[in-house]
Amino acid sequence: MRVRCRAIADPRSNALGVLELEATPEGLWLAYESVSSFRDGYAPGPPALRSEHRIPWQCVRASRVGSELLRLEVQERLSPFSHFVLRDFAPAEPQPWLGRARAWSRVDAAQLLLAQLCQELSEQLGSPVVRETSAPGQPGPERGLSLHSLPGWGVALLILACSAALAGVLLSGAPSPAPATGLPAADDRALLEPATPAIAQPSAAPPSVSPPASAPPGSAPAAQSTLEHADFALLPAPSLGGGCECIRHESLLWQQPPPRLTAFVSKLEHRPHGSHQHLELELTAINNGDRELRGLTLAAEISTASADPGDPEDDPVERSQYFAEPLAPGEQRTWRASGRGDRFRLRTPELGRLDEDGLDAAPAAAFVALAAGPPGLVLVHGASLLAFLGHAEAREALLRAREGLSGAALAHVERALETTDSLRVCQLSISAVGRATRTQSCLYNAADVAQSNFELSVRALRVERASDSIPFAAAQVVAEETLDWSGTLPPRRGRRLDLTTDLSRAGSSPEQRIELLARAKGRPE
Repeated sequence: MRVRCRAIADPRSNALGVLELEATPEGLWLAYESVSSFRDGYAPGPPALRSEHRIPWQCVRASRVGSELLRLEVQERLSPFSHFVLRDFAPAEPQPWLGRARAWSRVDAAQLLLAQLCQELSEQLGSPVVRETSAPGQPGPERGLSLHSLPGWGVALLILACSAALAGVLLSGAPSPAPATGLPAADDRALLEPATPAIAQPSAAPPSVSPPASAPPGSAPAAQSTLEHADFALLPAPSLGGGCECIRHESLLWQQPPPRLTAFVSKLEHRPHGSHQHLELELTAINNGDRELRGLTLAAEISTASADPGDPEDDPVERSQYFAEPLAPGEQRTWRASGRGDRFRLRTPELGRLDEDGLDAAPAAAFVALAAGPPGLVLVHGASLLAFLGHAEAREALLRAREGLSGAALAHVERALETTDSLRVCQLSISAVGRATRTQSCLYNAADVAQSNFELSVRALRVERASDSIPFAAAQVVAEETLDWSGTLPPRRGRRLDLTTDLSRAGSSPEQRIELLARAKGRPE
């Protein structure tokens, strides 16, 4: 959630003005709109230039002061400011749950946003945001009302107001028709729940959330405490936010863009030779980038698993190939290598990867030509690159490549096929909410007609690295949560999707990845 706030004058701050911030898994995002340098006792400096900074979480410190202020300290040498005292929080993007929440929370919008922001900061920092008060003997930024500072008529009015409030509390016990509480419906309450720790079982019934009966009107601290520490028994329903767009489906397959140069063994043959084995390899190299590659040398090292150190014939042998002619964008080259042994390892130059948007990839026509070839890994590679680029012919090419495949290659093609659906998911952001998993993304309808009634699947995957013989990363599903959701997306339009699911049984590991898939149940409207 991105919020806009104001840095106020405070002895503990060196910034004054308006800025935006957002808690992301990669770090704290700060954008300075009109922020000036500040020093207590001196006039503010001129506004700094508009700039954005992504600050790692280990360089961020945050603490909450009262119910309206947030102290923030960052360590970033490129940032002109490092200490902030923030207040007046407002959503940088429309938040549909905010207006509904104010009707029953008795907390104003700024306090609601601050509570949700502190929750997100706690999740990323790994510990709760510390609460602090103003220094003893010094008036804090939130100054209380002093009777000594009021004139005599003000004191009289205050006494009358307190008497009226006390009378209202005493009369509240008398039998009377129940007043309208302004509580939202269960569906509306679910829109507020992403701001709170949601530890849930999907089949549980929604709780009854209401202010304490004993709390007098206007008791904001009690309502705020309920808002921050409530333990909801139901995960929030999926909700749609602002507009967005997906060029292609950002599958786990494309979390790392394809390399500029792909080399793999397209054919492998074990040939017995007396008491030992020989390997016959056909190796293929493909230029995935939009620039030709010159002076390219590739090599394969062939060795024996149970080699005899004293036998020189069991020493590894290396076969290399130098390409005198440049390798054009989208072009493939093959060569054959053989040697004594039963295993091999390719040696290819590291030329980096394509851009995430694929704008520096070879022309799509080159991959269409690769996908039109005979069955094999070259066909699979061409079809996969078409899916990465979001090309219209990707699905047909992948269906053709699937024939005759098995194992990891077939699993790769099946997963690539899932990315060619007209419902695309991109801009994926994953965060933890207690034991639950919050997935924020863009859901885009690439079809020419509206689509509705979706099936949303969140998967926890354990990924295995690709090998030289199978150049496709295999992924094992360790947990999956699927739910049906009735929503509607207009044609060629996208909306931001906020979804919370329970994948706690999957555990956590560095190799684990999260993936979101969306399918339309039934035909488009």
